[in-house]
Amino acid sequence: MSLPIVIIATISQIILFILVILPVSALTAAAMGGARQNARKKNRRFRVFKIKVEDSMLYLLIASPIISIVVLWFQFFNHGDAQSYYWLLLPIVVWVMEMIILSVDY
Repeated sequence: MSLPIVIIATISQIILFILVILPVSALTAAAMGGARQNARKKNRRFRVFKIKVEDSMLYLLIASPIISIVVLWFQFFNHGDAQSYYWLLLPIVVWVMEMIILSVDY
């Protein structure tokens, strides 16, 4: 791992966080709130469970770039190999998981 690449990766994660993840999470939170108001009354246990999972995924989506930056710098200081760059994919993986969870109907 080289220092310039780690710095560029850190800056790209910060830009991803500011320009993509914050607006997407705001829109997702608004959509989740509207979906909760329009949800059917049947299957209440599943609805409560899904609300908790959606909220947890939203917090994880917001925290994922920060987690990937911390792990990347930790790997850099501990002489990690090139496979440590895969941690930069964490926000994308979390976003895909959230979209799959949101696509499940109440």
